[in-house]
Amino acid sequence: MLTSSPARASGPRRLLTAVAATAMALTLAACGSSSASTSSGGTATARTVATAHGKRWKATPKVTTGADIDYEEIAKLRPDLIVGVDVPYLSKAYEKLSAIAPTTFAPLKDTATWSAYPDAAARYDDRIVAVRKTYGTELADARWDVIQGGFDNGNYWFYGADSPVGAILSESAYGSRRRPPPSPRATPSPCPTSGRTCSRTPTAASTTRTTTVPPPTTSRSCSPFRHSRTSR
Repeated sequence: MLTSSPARASGPRRLLTAVAATAMALTLAACGSSSASTSSGGTATARTVATAHGKRWKATPKVTTGADIDYEEIAKLRPDLIVGVDVPYLSKAYEKLSAIAPTTFAPLKDTATWSAYPDAAARYDDRIVAVRKTYGTELADARWDVIQGGFDNGNYWFYGADSPVGAILSESAYGSRRRPPPSPRATPSPCPTSGRTCSRTPTAASTTRTTTVPPPTTSRSCSPFRHSRTSR
């Protein structure tokens, strides 16, 4: 989104979005591979991951590595408006960001249900149908996860097919049935080096439960995250 500010030099400025993790969610639709001979006569297999909007991501100025915000880099971009999410680690950043440009934080609340927004739910259904026409077969045949960078540099999260995020891709595959979103919402937690996927689900007593699925014995690594992924 481009805006212009009459109080500054003419020309469009950027709308800077300081979202909670400020990281791109990458969908691993499948792992490609290529082979090359080794000095011992064997075959070395290189794994690659195709990412959507990869070129745009590389060209995007990086203003944070998780919870650490580079205010000088943000100021260099001369934004007209800074948009964020009202998460705890950004609460102290509001004052500094407001000194750079007008800043607004969206409240982080989870009190709504789909049934309360039938029009939005209908648009979602229409979008699922459209995506299924284009990618339904690929999504049905592929094994995938959605990966998101964490709040600390070097940590990342897996969202599987049954997560609130992954359910969107699951429902877009041919042969799938729409399922209501889980309640309460599952909160992703860092995937340990010895585990596959884990999540924390709040209960009525405000306690947490962590479930870890052990990694498979046969795995392959998907660049750039170097985390093992089950072979199909």
